[in-house]
Amino acid sequence: MDFFKALGEQTNLRDLRLYFDGKESSTASNLDSLWFSVGKLQNLRYLGIYSLGFADGLMGSLSRFPRSIEILDMQTCCLSQVPRWINVALINLHHLHLSMSEASTDEVGVLGELPSLVSFELQLKLKSKGTIMFGGGGGSFPALEHLLLSCVGDVASQSLLGFQAGKPHKCTPTSLPSYSIARVIDPLSEF
Repeated sequence: MDFFKALGEQTNLRDLRLYFDGKESSTASNLDSLWFSVGKLQNLRYLGIYSLGFADGLMGSLSRFPRSIEILDMQTCCLSQVPRWINVALINLHHLHLSMSEASTDEVGVLGELPSLVSFELQLKLKSKGTIMFGGGGGSFPALEHLLLSCVGDVASQSLLGFQAGKPHKCTPTSLPSYSIARVIDPLSEF
């Protein structure tokens, strides 16, 4: 507990990488203390959260989040949904790397409301909840320039990915591996 308290006092900390071994050894009170301290790091620019396996239980108590975050790397954490603390309040978030077991247009739409998101990498591991429409569900990704989608396992043959005409505005598809997309609804030439 003293470590977590001391972490929250590191007001000049700009880069934090947290590694979890995937075991259920972390108690809820320790995680509450950790996330409370992370919420106090208002100069934090980079946050990496690395976990083996599913990570939903790791972040359940995280509610406050440093608005100063520019890069959020959670590519090794497999989440079942977009965490509610990843929202429009993260006005400085430029780069987001997520790994999810499943996703929907609404969840992607929440991410599309991030005003400064320039680079978005999403790895979808198990299934999609119907068609995933980028630019639909309210979010238009106003600053997005780089989009990398990776679908692995059965999701590649079952997913429908689409791009609403004209959205995202600035994005040029630099890397959309053909093996990872079963069908694209609108042609990518819309960009």
